[in-house]
Amino acid sequence: MPASVTLEPIAPRHAEDVQRLAAHPDVVATTNLPEPYPDDGAAQWIEYVRPRHEAGAEFAFAIMNAAGELVGVTGLVGVTATEAELGFWIGKPYWNRGYATAAARRTLQFAFEEVDLE
Repeated sequence: MPASVTLEPIAPRHAEDVQRLAAHPDVVATTNLPEPYPDDGAAQWIEYVRPRHEAGAEFAFAIMNAAGELVGVTGLVGVTATEAELGFWIGKPYWNRGYATAAARRTLQFAFEEVDLE
């Protein structure tokens, strides 16, 4: 059965969970997140990305599972009038459960339907 996820625009209420999951050594080793992940990295990143999200320059979402847990982050960077780069990471406790695939599908749906990318 495929994983079920919803995407929420990243917000300060997500900072604690983002911080906990993003700081895991296996996550930083497999992403472009800074290593070691700074103690206030999540709060600083959320403060940086929220106005960019609102302006349509970059989109960042909390990936939420059916139980309401934040399992990772997904988004679009390098947004132009026609394209963007999809990025994501999943917290180590949630690896191999289909969350990355489900989140990528939802993010692409957002990109094509809401942002009108090609």
